[in-house]
Amino acid sequence: MKFLLPYFAACAMAAAATLNPGDAVKPDTIGTATLIQGEVPKEWEKDKVYVLECWATWCGPCVAAIPHVNELYTELKDKGLRVVGMNVWEDDKDKVEKFVKDKGDGMSYPVVFVGKGGDFENEWLKAAEVRGIPHAFVVKNGKLLFSTHPSGLTKELVGDLLAGGEKEAAAIKAKQEAAASQGKVQTFMSEKLRPLLQAKEYDKAAEEVKTFIKENPSLDSMAKMSLTLNAGIPGFIEKGDAEGAAKLIDQIAADYPDTPIAKDADKFKEMIKKQIEAKAKKPE
Repeated sequence: MKFLLPYFAACAMAAAATLNPGDAVKPDTIGTATLIQGEVPKEWEKDKVYVLECWATWCGPCVAAIPHVNELYTELKDKGLRVVGMNVWEDDKDKVEKFVKDKGDGMSYPVVFVGKGGDFENEWLKAAEVRGIPHAFVVKNGKLLFSTHPSGLTKELVGDLLAGGEKEAAAIKAKQEAAASQGKVQTFMSEKLRPLLQAKEYDKAAEEVKTFIKENPSLDSMAKMSLTLNAGIPGFIEKGDAEGAAKLIDQIAADYPDTPIAKDADKFKEMIKKQIEAKAKKPE
């Protein structure tokens, strides 16, 4: 199911993870990537919080998350937040350069082009068994604190990480628990949801998602939003029903107001409309 992949982009990974929260990390492979704009760290600054935000121009959710990441950066950079946009899994550097230039002040943090393969992909993405983007690595004082979807980074969370002490410890614990829940989501996606969507059993897929969310109340809003969206939208694309898709997007935005879809519902509707139009033009 093509719609599924932008939200949970698939990629073959190493058999065992070698990068886990708490592990020591170095900024070396950031510097070996091709610089698009800004400056990247040669060394980690003491007590600063670094967010390595992995994205691609072809990834709709990545593009949708950029305004949120940029807002965090502009408001908290003077307090110690550092952001580097790590463009991964694509091979057209010129396209990336144009994208960043067109964004202007809307993407004001440093950006590098990793491309496909390379040191950063091997030492971070593959080592941590990252299977989808957008994906943010959060680092402080030379250690990987945790990984998360960029929408899970809030001003309050970053503030707690910068504060250190008990606030930092509590924030890290909460994000690590959320990561454990995400593992359940990935298993559900691969074992239940994806096969149902491939079989075009859209109603059953939607019911399975409702049951899964009910049985896992600790899931965060982003996970619930993504699951509901991925279960519901493919059926509307299959039927060519842009109006039905728009109504579902509005409902999801209302149910999960703290997610990117709520902040820019019209952009999501337009993205789905274009997919429907493209499908209609393809010969049967």
